[in-house]
Amino acid sequence: MGDRVRQYRRERARMRVAAGEAGVAGASFEASLAASLGNQNQDLAILNKEAQQKDRASQTQYSSAVARVQKPNLIQSALQIAGAGAGGYQQGLQVGNLQRLQIPGG
Repeated sequence: MGDRVRQYRRERARMRVAAGEAGVAGASFEASLAASLGNQNQDLAILNKEAQQKDRASQTQYSSAVARVQKPNLIQSALQIAGAGAGGYQQGLQVGNLQRLQIPGG
């Protein structure tokens, strides 16, 4: 946006210099300056709207990606917990078996 503002400021400065050199002043010159300022504001409004639309599109894309992530339900969670518990119990049995196989005093 800054480049656009500078561009329009340069345009108005050139208009003022040219008008000063030519000795032109009055309502038509002021109307030309006002038109330039109006064009600047219109361009900035369009750029701002485009930026907002891109932001909304990014937010929608993010929301869509997050929605696709599966959230476990109660049954899935219970099965995962039970599986972890069974795995821990099995490891405990294996440790107990290894301890019984060790040679005392060895």
